[in-house]
Amino acid sequence: MCLPATASVEEPIARLNELHEAPAPVLTDAAGAANFTNEGGVDSTVRFLHNVMGLWVLSETLRVWRSRGSSADLGRLLAAAAELPAPQHLVDLTTTGFCRPATWPPASANGWPIVACRTPRPTRRSCG
Repeated sequence: MCLPATASVEEPIARLNELHEAPAPVLTDAAGAANFTNEGGVDSTVRFLHNVMGLWVLSETLRVWRSRGSSADLGRLLAAAAELPAPQHLVDLTTTGFCRPATWPPASANGWPIVACRTPRPTRRSCG
């Protein structure tokens, strides 16, 4: 049985922090507005999910770098990123330019990474 469309999304979210799977889909207006989805799970359960853009960008970038001989390591990259100051510019990975381009990471004609921000500037190219 589904929750009614007018039910709150907070209660299922709180429960899923403990359960990770629910007995029924959450089909509320609030869940839809917050971009949550329902995925069939094991033993007739439902996984209540919120897809986060960006993880494929990281994994695909690592895959390409490694295919080119880089020793880039996710743990090292994340540790190095944690040491950096807060970014001055953010990239909106929900824009159409980042919707699974044919080549990732995209690069400009001069080889610099293409970054969607309002103040473009060169970035360090070393990845390990």
